[in-house]
Amino acid sequence: MQSRLIARAYSALHSRAISRKLLHEICRATPADSDMDSNNNTELTARRTGYLKVIIGATAVAAAVAYLLIFAFDSGAVEGKPSTGSFATRLGEHRCEKLPDASQVCLNTNTLVRYTFNRHTRNVELVSGEASFAVQNGDSRPFDVVGGNVLVHDLSTSFNIYKKDHSTTVTVISGHVKVVAPMNTTLINRFREGAAETAWVRAPDFYQLQQAEFDESNGMLYARRDLAKADLSQLMAWQEGLIDLNGKTLREALAEFSRYQPVGKVSIPERTLRDIRVGGIFQVANLLDFLDSLEHTRQLHHVVSKGADGYMAITVTRQQVATTRSAGK
Repeated sequence: MQSRLIARAYSALHSRAISRKLLHEICRATPADSDMDSNNNTELTARRTGYLKVIIGATAVAAAVAYLLIFAFDSGAVEGKPSTGSFATRLGEHRCEKLPDASQVCLNTNTLVRYTFNRHTRNVELVSGEASFAVQNGDSRPFDVVGGNVLVHDLSTSFNIYKKDHSTTVTVISGHVKVVAPMNTTLINRFREGAAETAWVRAPDFYQLQQAEFDESNGMLYARRDLAKADLSQLMAWQEGLIDLNGKTLREALAEFSRYQPVGKVSIPERTLRDIRVGGIFQVANLLDFLDSLEHTRQLHHVVSKGADGYMAITVTRQQVATTRSAGK
């Protein structure tokens, strides 16, 4: 065991260039040198061997101590030292990342996630946007996510959180969570520092295909209707870079595209057009393809202009059918 520790110490101190095998060869070289001198000067041989043993012994102790210090700092094993970090996506981007415990977080467009893991907790904050979590089993530490004023306590599951301007929606993809809302500022600040949260103990339970929505305007947490599997597939289409518009209104469809494209303003002057049902599955970048499809299937005309800030303004109206009047009528 001591030799393994020494070998790993040398590996750490010398940029992993000296391995256990090399150190072992150095130690084995000692008797060979002694044999070369044994025929001529036995006393000199013994003295050199003794010095070499002392040097190797002292070096080994120093290396072992250095290794233990390096290991402690590199592994984050120092008491009270948390593992912190963040992930972010730009407008129109989505990707998946691994958290320190090997749990997976997938970020939708324009999303920011921060995390603080320590010996006792696994705390994640959804600062903005939308993210889904697939939590690693077999870890005794609680896995909690705060989004807005909502705390989601995981019970071996996967779930999605979407933080909107004035509400936060939690969707259970599989398994079981508890949802706490609202969270006050003091609790959120303690959470960000890595403190364990116990408010979830008496919180309501939500299971697969169930949703909870917290309305910031009145401070109320609501249980939404249970989802069908097709609804969940539509909700999570963003993980494939897609927008599923089946059953959506025109207004909802354009709002969804605006999450992924630089759209500053959408105008639908005729109110009856706003609630007509559209459909189809599109790449998140294919806003213009969607608008063109409206021309052919719904006879809806669109005008797209781009401002100095790079954001688009979109106007959708009915196509005007040109008519000509015969002469003399």
